[in-house]
Amino acid sequence: MAFTPSNPRMNPLNGVSTLRLTPQTRYLANQTPIKTVQDGSSLSLSLTTVIGTTTSSSSGFDCLPHAKSFALCAGSVVILAQLDEDLNVTQRFFRAIPTAAPVNATVSFYNPATPPGRSRPATSLRDGMFGSAPNVSSRRESMESPGKGMVHQRMKAATCLSLSPDATFLAVGETGYNPRVLIFSTALNAPQDIPLSSICEHTFGVRCVAFSPDARYLCSVGDTNDGFVYVWAIHPKTGSARLVSSNRCTANVRDISWIGNSLISVGTRHVKVWRLPQAAPASPAKTRFNVESDAVGPPTSPAPKTLAGRNCLLGPLLEAVFTCVAAISDVQAIVCTDGGEICLLDDSARTQQFEKVAKVGFSVACITIDRASNCVWIGGADGHTQALPLDTFSRHTVSESSRAESPFENGLKPPTTPGYVAMGNIHGHLITLDLERAIRFHHIDLSGAGPKIDAASKHIISHRSAVLGVSALHQPNDYSADFLTWSGEGSVMFWALNGSCKGNLHVELDSFPRHHVGDGNELKVVRACAQDNTFLSGDKFGVLRLLESASGKCISTIRAHTADINDITMVRRDDKLTLVGSCSRDRTIQIFKKLSADLSLLQTLDDHAGPISQLMFMNKGARLLSSSSDRTVMVRTLAFGADLSMAYVPTRILTLKASPVAFTTMPDDSDTLIISSMDRQIQAYEISTGRHINSIRTSDSEHNDAVVLNALAAKKLQNAPSRSAVVVGASSTDKSIRIYDYDNGSMLMKDHGHTEGVSDVKILQGKEGNLPGTTSIISTGLDGVIMVWELPSRSQRHPEADDPVDLAVNGSVLKLTNASDQPLRRILSRSELSEFQRGSEIAGDSAPQTTPNRDRSPSRLRRKTSRYALSSQPPQMTAPSFPTINPLTPPISTTADILPGIKYSRDRSPTPPTPKITGSTKPRRPSMDARHRTKSAGNLSDLQLTAEQLCKTLRAYRKKIDTSRDALNREIAQELERELGLTIHAISEKTRRYQAASEPMLGDLVDQYTEKLARMIDEKVAISVAKQTKLEHTYLGPDGTEEQLGSPVESVGEG
Repeated sequence: MAFTPSNPRMNPLNGVSTLRLTPQTRYLANQTPIKTVQDGSSLSLSLTTVIGTTTSSSSGFDCLPHAKSFALCAGSVVILAQLDEDLNVTQRFFRAIPTAAPVNATVSFYNPATPPGRSRPATSLRDGMFGSAPNVSSRRESMESPGKGMVHQRMKAATCLSLSPDATFLAVGETGYNPRVLIFSTALNAPQDIPLSSICEHTFGVRCVAFSPDARYLCSVGDTNDGFVYVWAIHPKTGSARLVSSNRCTANVRDISWIGNSLISVGTRHVKVWRLPQAAPASPAKTRFNVESDAVGPPTSPAPKTLAGRNCLLGPLLEAVFTCVAAISDVQAIVCTDGGEICLLDDSARTQQFEKVAKVGFSVACITIDRASNCVWIGGADGHTQALPLDTFSRHTVSESSRAESPFENGLKPPTTPGYVAMGNIHGHLITLDLERAIRFHHIDLSGAGPKIDAASKHIISHRSAVLGVSALHQPNDYSADFLTWSGEGSVMFWALNGSCKGNLHVELDSFPRHHVGDGNELKVVRACAQDNTFLSGDKFGVLRLLESASGKCISTIRAHTADINDITMVRRDDKLTLVGSCSRDRTIQIFKKLSADLSLLQTLDDHAGPISQLMFMNKGARLLSSSSDRTVMVRTLAFGADLSMAYVPTRILTLKASPVAFTTMPDDSDTLIISSMDRQIQAYEISTGRHINSIRTSDSEHNDAVVLNALAAKKLQNAPSRSAVVVGASSTDKSIRIYDYDNGSMLMKDHGHTEGVSDVKILQGKEGNLPGTTSIISTGLDGVIMVWELPSRSQRHPEADDPVDLAVNGSVLKLTNASDQPLRRILSRSELSEFQRGSEIAGDSAPQTTPNRDRSPSRLRRKTSRYALSSQPPQMTAPSFPTINPLTPPISTTADILPGIKYSRDRSPTPPTPKITGSTKPRRPSMDARHRTKSAGNLSDLQLTAEQLCKTLRAYRKKIDTSRDALNREIAQELERELGLTIHAISEKTRRYQAASEPMLGDLVDQYTEKLARMIDEKVAISVAKQTKLEHTYLGPDGTEEQLGSPVESVGEG
């Protein structure tokens, strides 16, 4: 057998001074709560409900039968559930932000200068002692101080946990770079966001944590890239942690368990027993375990001892993957493999005898010991379960022949559930967590020959994959639910605010033809229609479906777009008309009329230049707002034609500096539009005028790190500062929920919970019966977790989840595939839109009747004028030459007579020569700032520019008057009023004089132009007559030459 050697050179105290382990008070002073709240704010965001789980292995689930409680991971939150006699669940939530300082300051032994945060030096002392672990990057993450920088503030997912046997402490291990091991107190009055201890010894994720049977020690095993195992001594009263022993462990560990004071770790081709240092040697023949014990009482030195470990001889199971381990006594443990082998590890004589007891016909994923039923429950990765008596694993009562390799007498049953992830037993019930992220409670039947489980008597279900959005439901509805959520595989679930599932349905998604290259179909958006209890869904292939609410049956299917449907909105105009709008990544918007069982296409809008992200009806459909990645938000107005037909006409375009991500409107002011953009700003605009009202930078006061808010909601709270409106946003940058004050732009508070991107956020007002003024915020994450937050400040409640309804998934399949159909289109031409505009003008609509032009994007750099600009004198044009007129014809007026104000080339000075360029042969570049030259040309343009600047100054001054509390001097106010009055009088006189002078001048010019034009026509006619007369009096002479006859005038003269 191979032992892990104990090398005295590993002791860091040999030849160096003793490290100082005294806690520094400056770390205790920086205690940060889970919520970042602005000073003076009365707001408080409390987490009341968590739906779903992220537990993916048995190390992320733990159960205490005598305490009737179990715990599991949900993002960065650990849910501690308590069961009563009726299987009602009461939940508490434990979490801590990265900057949360623990109650007990824990200083890293190998990095003594590291405070309890995220800071770590470039090289670690433990790497110098034990050597660097394989696959570890030499360049570590450099951080200056704990919590500095947005990257270091991101919440890390909880991957493993353990409950102490006395139900006093809860240990949580994190994933990712520089994780923590957090120890919380499970007392009812203990804070749930401040840990008792925070251990920052691991570097690349924590794989498993486990308390010893006497709750005096805690073991933590790092990930493969971390490569270390630590044992900590836990103080039973304060929960402080002290490093006792450590060693290298580079195997892929799947699970750990304690047997007495020894630790067993199992994994890929790995079964190893780790022993704590003991006071007496375990065996006289083997002295390598003879290490002085510091397990009892204070240690003789602050240095941790080497955790000695020895591998087990696996024999024929050398290539097996050991998935789980469970202790059945202080010297025995059961070890299972993914091939179905059930093994017994007996360490009664410290010989580590390892042998295979039996084999089941399925891959084992989890195991639990049921002391009440005297059996071992084994869960398979394919959904099988097996109950084995504990007597089977006793080496003193069972012979070799009884330990057969065939399945046991109760045999295998067809699996009724998906594969199991973890399991436990409480109060005569088997609690299982499966691959569908559902928690099921099975009653254990002991009436037969052996223990059996009945069908699940209760379910706690959730989404199996990422939750893509949330939508509020109108009351009443068929499910009596408050909101619905959906995921990409087509699952739609209906929830109450207390977390109970009221129902679910499945949307059948079409598969694209075989020649299609790309990912499969995905449900993108779901919206509920309150009038007739129907739903609308849009998928990745652009198919729009109308569904029944109760059964989920598809009523109508239309291929509306050629790409992802990003949003669906609907509004009820009257009792007979409901408008439905959908927008897509294909840059089009489809407007439908919703009939009783069908959708009729009304109009197709394609005036955006980029993918459209969001759509919204306003004022019962009188306005339509849409945002696009082309950095515009377009406002359209509903117009009516002569035959009572309707169409949406563009009336205003809001051009932003960055692409809009999400927008919403104020609840009490529908004319105020709030937009979140990619430049990490929140902009507010007045929709009717397009005027910019407010701008908020989405940063916090602590670190000044701005984020992009990918979901927005606005609410006016009575308990907010100054009773102003607040803007609630969800950011996927740091996975936070943020609340900003709309008036002053300050961040009121920030909270964390999700560990993946936050996909959507909605605000719901509390039902009748709740405390007055309560508001609920629902956030959905890509980690598959739904969180319900409560506003305003109130004590955290423990909701009792109602019995969820386990509805059967609708298995109806569409007979025809609509994904390959051509999408519907009805694009109105400009002439058709003009008819609607004229109809609106006749009807008295005050909306603008001209199609707005898209504003040019503001230039970031000022363009310079060309060095070789145009000459100061304009280029001269040569007057056109006229044909020579016969002297017999009447004199013809020239152009100088028609337009006497124009000078000609004979009266002008010669054109100045082109300036010569010396020293360079490159061609002259034209000036790029032509707009700047034309804008300042002429006194009229200067007057208009001055007027625009004056208007902007007056707007700013008027806004300052409304917001400032300073008093205005009476004399200055009178002088300002007099100047404004004189300015208004001068503008009126200027306008009147211009109009009075323009009308007669324009009339004279028209008369003069008409007269000159008539003269020119007469002259042209005279020229034509003269040419015709000349041809008529020309004849051919005797010698073949042409001779000219005398004109009629000459003949008359001779006579």
